[in-house]
Amino acid sequence: MRGFTTVVAWCGLLIAADAAFFGFEGEAEVGGLTSLVQTDSGLTLTISRSTGLTFGIQDVQGFVPSWGNRALSPFANSSANDYFVGNFSSAVSYVTLRGGDGGGDPDILELEAYSGLDGTGTLIDLDSADYGTNGFPADIGVSVAGAGIQSIRFRGGSGHDPNWQYPNSMYIDNITTTPVPEPVTLGLGIGALAAAARRRRGSAAGI
Repeated sequence: MRGFTTVVAWCGLLIAADAAFFGFEGEAEVGGLTSLVQTDSGLTLTISRSTGLTFGIQDVQGFVPSWGNRALSPFANSSANDYFVGNFSSAVSYVTLRGGDGGGDPDILELEAYSGLDGTGTLIDLDSADYGTNGFPADIGVSVAGAGIQSIRFRGGSGHDPNWQYPNSMYIDNITTTPVPEPVTLGLGIGALAAAARRRRGSAAGI
């Protein structure tokens, strides 16, 4: 039984799609967006805000070296108590993202993973991290994991603090995902296992 599990898992890992990375490089610095679509490694991520408010792409060159030149910016509506929403074109099993800002107020970065589109269905996992009053070049990361993540909700800001009312006041960058292997992956793995078993039986019979 151990051999069956090992071979199927090995075949699945061999055929599974590469991780997708969304870093917003190549996007023009722009405001007034209601949605943004990016594709990497065969996976498409569509980003909007849960209340339909606008957002932007901002030049953050020099803020955090690993971020590159562009990041997702909520500052067109930083006082709105809503979330960014990210829909994936197919289910993923892991998501991580980074956040940071200029400092001055205490911020928390939040990330939630859901089984349905637009932050609906089952809440699969959630994570949050306290950025404190840090400013660039510091950044902070959160991650979620689980089978069948179809969408995420995320935000970073200081809405948790009654003295500060900016729940969307952190730049977001470097969203990374691990896709769930397609069903055909397991099918190919089982097929390979069956073929190997037939060859072993044939060898044992002296064929």
